[in-house]
Amino acid sequence: MTPVWIRGRHPYVFRSGQWARISGLELALAEKPYPRPCYRVRFEDGVEDVWPVYDLDANYEFADSAPSQYAIDCERSGLPLIPKS
Repeated sequence: MTPVWIRGRHPYVFRSGQWARISGLELALAEKPYPRPCYRVRFEDGVEDVWPVYDLDANYEFADSAPSQYAIDCERSGLPLIPKS
């Protein structure tokens, strides 16, 4: 199975703009009195979190291959990305 990467673009998402690998799905009690489906995500430094699947405000972005560290650093700095030829 190919790993899928995710990041939240909303400023209030945990580690907004940082890519994490989806390691699974689970039911979690995330600020609600009932369980809801969530992604289990893992960041490059080993930190894990659960993100609700149905969170339209998070503005999730998905990638099917690991984003390069160069691209991540350019995005943080505000520099434009130059596509490979």
